[in-house]
Amino acid sequence: MNLLAGASSPYLRQHADNPVQWRPWGQEALDEAAEKDVPLFVSLGYASCHWCHVMAHESFEHQDVAELLNTQFVPVKVDREERPDLDALLMKVTQLITGRGGWPNSVFLFPDQRPFFAGMYWPREDSLQQMGFVSVLRELARLWQEERPRLEEQTQRLMDPLSALCRSLPPTTQTKTQPILDLLLDEADEERGGFGGAPKFPPHQRLLWLLDQDREERIDRMLSQTLDAMALGGMHDQAGGAFHRYATDEQWILPHFEIMLFDNAQLLEIYSRAAARFDSSFYAQVARGIVSAFLRDFQVAEGLFASSTDADTPEGEGAQVVWSAAELKQELGGDYADFADFFGIQEKGNLWDEATGRATGKNILLPRENPYPLWKHRLEQLCGRRAELHAQPARDDKVILEWNALWVSALFEAERSLGEPAYGLLARECLLRILNQLRRPDGRWLRCRLGDQHGPPAVLEDVAALALALDRAGGYEEELKDLLTQLEQFFSEADGAYVLSDRREGSLLYEQVDVFDSDRPAALGLIAQLFARRNDPRFQRLMKRLQGWMHREALACLSLWRAQGMQG
Repeated sequence: MNLLAGASSPYLRQHADNPVQWRPWGQEALDEAAEKDVPLFVSLGYASCHWCHVMAHESFEHQDVAELLNTQFVPVKVDREERPDLDALLMKVTQLITGRGGWPNSVFLFPDQRPFFAGMYWPREDSLQQMGFVSVLRELARLWQEERPRLEEQTQRLMDPLSALCRSLPPTTQTKTQPILDLLLDEADEERGGFGGAPKFPPHQRLLWLLDQDREERIDRMLSQTLDAMALGGMHDQAGGAFHRYATDEQWILPHFEIMLFDNAQLLEIYSRAAARFDSSFYAQVARGIVSAFLRDFQVAEGLFASSTDADTPEGEGAQVVWSAAELKQELGGDYADFADFFGIQEKGNLWDEATGRATGKNILLPRENPYPLWKHRLEQLCGRRAELHAQPARDDKVILEWNALWVSALFEAERSLGEPAYGLLARECLLRILNQLRRPDGRWLRCRLGDQHGPPAVLEDVAALALALDRAGGYEEELKDLLTQLEQFFSEADGAYVLSDRREGSLLYEQVDVFDSDRPAALGLIAQLFARRNDPRFQRLMKRLQGWMHREALACLSLWRAQGMQG
């Protein structure tokens, strides 16, 4: 066993019996690298990451790779969900070096945290297309021993652009923003819904911005096309109710099968609001299905909600939600023919393997229209049966403050839009458990916990999401006041912005001001929305600091533009 066995992260615990002598991120690992005069290898991933599992099986579980890592490097394993500030910093490094990003993220550092090389997934062995991980390690170890000045030169070339990315200083030149609606129309896929090509992630902030606008034919068309495509596509678990992470294709057919709390929290708010906007029983049922799925599959013993479930199962990726034609015939009996016609079931299967393009012999449910009036009972039946027939994916039971707070806010919206008082009660119960279980006796907040095991302290995303949830709940003025005091004392910048990491913690190479939305709203966007809702004078100062980026990268700053709209 290495040093990860007692970690608060299931992802780190997955690597506890690797022959690689992993360390958690921290000053001890940095000091060890300095003492041994070797670089750090930092591997960042998360529990439901398919390619993280692949790299672990191909490389980290093998003695020869472990020997290279243990003797020539200090290997460090990081759960990106526990340390989003460190993940954001090292992802910037990888994007600077490779021009792209993703997980697993693999970064090599000097003992003083300065980066010199990075990549993502490497196969174990060389191929015609790519150097293998073993060769990468051997070459970097050789360069460290024989040509270290070359690595120093590479680091020096990275430092200025990395510093600029971390600071997010206002652009030196102002540009007139093309109207956001025009930008969205330019990128909209008018045939299939969504924006751009494959892969297609749920465009949370774009949909929320569109829902903020007054009704107009162009806006409603973009909304309904995308909402229908997602809800009727393979990304939506038709039987279970939750949404998978993203679709790998333009038609929304083949999903990446992990399920994340933060995705579904945002989609709950989106479909609830859309149900009210369009008076749509279909969208309302989709929203209710999300709540049912998470009450059934994601509640942990502490009464809060787990982070994710894996894409992989012992039977293969996505095996828990796909069906052979024979299985469906067995389950549905005389209803099979009509069900197969409605849901696009094929004898040979309607799914292909993402990597090889080969038919899998399995089907994913792809309804041609709203399935609930005809097939709600059968879908519920299939949901129950598949849990008996197939091994279920592993669940990451780590409770994350930010994600649970986003869930609370979404439940309050669902209560309002759908007229469901029970959702408001559930939101308040969840919020009370956050206050009781994710706050230390000294008043400081935890980013996450796993049972009785405390994770690292809260970062800006946690403070921002919780503050907005408290404001939406009402009646928590003392708790909100204390939270905003900590925001100003430990996260604030002199120019009105806020940094990602609590200054009471050990420092990273650079403090970061992160302006842009990702798969979650930017923390600064949530803070701006909170200030706007409360008519807080800090709103104008913060928006003045961020106006340059809002105009230059409008579609990456939609949570900020939504805050601007709240102020009129």
